[in-house]
Amino acid sequence: MAGWTVKFDVNDAHHKDIEPLFEDITHSLFKRTDDLWQVELFFEEKPDVQDVEERLVQAFGTAPHLEALALPDCNWLEQTYKNFPPFSLGPFYIYGQHVEESTCPQGQVPLCIDASTAFGTGEHPTTEGCLQALIYLKDRFTPQQCLDMGCGTGILGFAAAKLWKIQTLCIDNDPEATEKAEENKTLNHLEDLVEIRTGEGFAVCKKDEGFDLILSNIVAGPLKEMVLEFKRSLNTKGFVVLSGILDEQADAVVKCYEDQGLTLVHKIRIAGWSTLILTKHVSS
Repeated sequence: MAGWTVKFDVNDAHHKDIEPLFEDITHSLFKRTDDLWQVELFFEEKPDVQDVEERLVQAFGTAPHLEALALPDCNWLEQTYKNFPPFSLGPFYIYGQHVEESTCPQGQVPLCIDASTAFGTGEHPTTEGCLQALIYLKDRFTPQQCLDMGCGTGILGFAAAKLWKIQTLCIDNDPEATEKAEENKTLNHLEDLVEIRTGEGFAVCKKDEGFDLILSNIVAGPLKEMVLEFKRSLNTKGFVVLSGILDEQADAVVKCYEDQGLTLVHKIRIAGWSTLILTKHVSS
């Protein structure tokens, strides 16, 4: 399909502000140099460049020259994704559908993520933080059931399912995201381990469903709003991994969960973003 794009650069100090600034617009964020990140916004229709400019000025006090460019009549998001090579993160080997699975190094866990309609490939600091959290937890406990709340492409739930070979439920309120997650589930041969549901948060969970591990990479506000639901769905001695949290928001999120009887056991910080690992008190 044809589309439009707006590209610009931001310095390293500001890149962490791009995600919340354009959370309603499909976008990519890639590091060009130690000091510069390239931002690319994607649109199906010709975009309102003035709106983009106003957002940047409000956030940073200034904006670069912006120009909307028409994209060729092709799956432009998939073409963009194909520019990125597979990479390893701890035990995980993350690659796109355009790469042969046989390229996975021996002993690593292959994760095939096709982001042709939605990003979620493991390169963003929030997703990397969650994968690092799984690596941290791997030798510390063995979950039996996992929930990926706000699953997007499904990468986190798939990673947990493959790492521990456990039953995993992936939930997202965006039908396009769950459709893509279903495709990715097939690509990863996880039909027997992963279930995907579309709906609003914990409302689509069954009353008797509990989880030893809950993953959620969304944003700080909803994470705080759903604290009671996270607590209720987390089994005793289970762990919850929260991400999509700016460093300056982390303390408030931790306090919200500690007020409900959970304890922070580990924090991972990457490029201005925090990933939190909390556990449920035995007595709670």
